[in-house]
Amino acid sequence: MKNSDFCNIDNLEFSQSSVSYLRKLEDTVFFGNMVATFYAAATFYAAATFKTIFADRRYHKVVEQITTSDWEEFSKGMIGVNQNTKNAADIIFFEAMQSNVSAKEKAFWRCMYRANR
Repeated sequence: MKNSDFCNIDNLEFSQSSVSYLRKLEDTVFFGNMVATFYAAATFYAAATFKTIFADRRYHKVVEQITTSDWEEFSKGMIGVNQNTKNAADIIFFEAMQSNVSAKEKAFWRCMYRANR
């Protein structure tokens, strides 16, 4: 379940300020996903170079390089990307909570902030 579904508040209409925060949040999540994608691609590129895959056709060497890669470090890196994205989202939620918005909007942002923790 998405946080926004969990934090559903009846008859909530977002002000322009909240819409701006929602757009900021969307951009933050998009950027986090792009960083994770590029991080994963760079890791696979380092584990199995394109030269080995496409020029030499030595697939057994590619498999050997991929299986000997340090997946624990890769995992830590991916967790770091996720944590940075969550922290950036927390900042947006907190700013939105503190902004000059309606009581219903404040309740929504407070719920989103707590759900992200």
